[in-house]
Amino acid sequence: MHARLLQWQATVRLEHGNDLPRLLHAWCRYLGQAGAPVCRMTLALNTLHPQIQALRYVWYDDIRDPGPFPSPALVLRRIHSLEGCTLDEALMSWGARETEPLRRSPFWALMQGEVECQDFPLAPGGTYPFPILDDLAAQGYTHYLAFGLPGLEAQVSLVSRQPGGFDPIQHEAVAASVPVLALLLEGPPKDLV
Repeated sequence: MHARLLQWQATVRLEHGNDLPRLLHAWCRYLGQAGAPVCRMTLALNTLHPQIQALRYVWYDDIRDPGPFPSPALVLRRIHSLEGCTLDEALMSWGARETEPLRRSPFWALMQGEVECQDFPLAPGGTYPFPILDDLAAQGYTHYLAFGLPGLEAQVSLVSRQPGGFDPIQHEAVAASVPVLALLLEGPPKDLV
């Protein structure tokens, strides 16, 4: 599995460079081909840009209207259609990472270094410690995983709708790919503004 992952990393870097929407789409597709049924992915990434504090990407495995943006910190938003999938890209101003919705999300404990992974099996009607998990369970999603990206001020979550959620082998495949994703995200994104 690791040799395949490293080969994928080299190929995707050559094909997409620092084009974050395409890199993230390729990663989600890679995970699906590796047997981890990801249907939604969210990445939050800090920047060193003087006007943009954070980037937020949400990938879906289908074409959809992602709906209104939930934060007043929005500077620029782009919706990408990539091979039958949707990627919602948002650039946010300073203050975006200090909002109450972020403090009430699974990413907050990752940002504070309190945990390395957030792992929540989901079921409709369940009770969860974060509002986003209630929303995802109500929409029929079955599992939520979130990780901090090593070496970056970034967090990523992956969601499945597979019955029973991610199994241990799929969880391991996702966890093994997170450091590879972090390496791909180093360097300035293409076309930040």
